Amino acid sequence: MNVKAFASGNADVYRGMDLRDWFAGQALAGMLNSKALAHLRHAEQAATAYQYADAMLAARTKES
Repeated sequence: MNVKAFASGNADVYRGMDLRDWFAGQALAGMLNSKALAHLRHAEQAATAYQYADAMLAARTKES
């Protein structure tokens, strides 16, 4: 389940960032800071960040 990262108030009105997007952004920031994947094209870095995000969402589901 992909919930809103910063949902507040009426969720039907507020279209905030998805938790998957938040996780991907955090993963991307870490990857860019470490330069571990600097050799990848930007699109590949973004795709990798979403792979990390998907793994984080899956881990949340297993812990529930």
